[in-house]
Amino acid sequence: MSARTTADIEALLRALRASGTADELDVHFAAFICRTSGAPSPALALAAVLASHATREGHVCVDLARVAGEVVGESGIEAPPLSQWLRVLTRCDAIGGPGAHKPLILEGTRLYLYRYWRYECEVAEALLARATRAAPEVNEAAVRDALSRWFPQQQEEVDWQKVAAALAVTRALAVISGGPGTGKTTTVMRALAILAEVSPRPLRMALAAPTGKAAARLQEALRAARAALDLPPHIDAQLPREAATLHRLLGAVPGSTRFRHHREHPLPPAVLVVDCLLYASEATAA
Repeated sequence: MSARTTADIEALLRALRASGTADELDVHFAAFICRTSGAPSPALALAAVLASHATREGHVCVDLARVAGEVVGESGIEAPPLSQWLRVLTRCDAIGGPGAHKPLILEGTRLYLYRYWRYECEVAEALLARATRAAPEVNEAAVRDALSRWFPQQQEEVDWQKVAAALAVTRALAVISGGPGTGKTTTVMRALAILAEVSPRPLRMALAAPTGKAAARLQEALRAARAALDLPPHIDAQLPREAATLHRLLGAVPGSTRFRHHREHPLPPAVLVVDCLLYASEATAA
């Protein structure tokens, strides 16, 4: 690395740090990438800072297309044009494409820290596998009968709550979304009741959310929905009463990002309801 390049990189990192666009960890990471890249440059340092900082802002990566040609934060530094930036990055030994074992992964215009790229792949693979798999031991006739009783048709329009419950009962994965007051909680409670009714054996069920507050809200919302539905005792007895945080449910190992329960050692409940998974960290989701 030439003295001029070193000076330019150090000046850029100081400006990013002074403006609050980057913190100390981002700066040290970018300096490490430049030392090991084989082709250090201010453009590489900037990309590394942004990729590192994005993870602490709740993002899994930085999309360089959204930053290219723009002034970065309050630093006064203008990012390079996208095509030029990508050419610089693809020449760096510290950056690889999808599947490479490099500190940074460039996929299209998205730049990831390797660990976060791997997390995203693991989550995507798991969701796709579950989405294409039917729930085990589902008696379709019993499900249709239960759906007609729990969701009596009262209008000609499609009953999307009924559709959501049907998918939740018959598939290995269901994602239920909607704005406030659209009936998500009632739909989930009815789906759990149907599962308890049609299952040939008692089911272990669990409720979870990313944070303690979210878990408390989920627990209270489902408690109210259960009371409103006036469930038969043998069904009500199978439904979960308490919600846990994801960390507690998975058995977080102190001082690490690992959990006691994972792909090779799955959770015992046959049915798991997770609220607000969007707010879980990538490591937890993976």
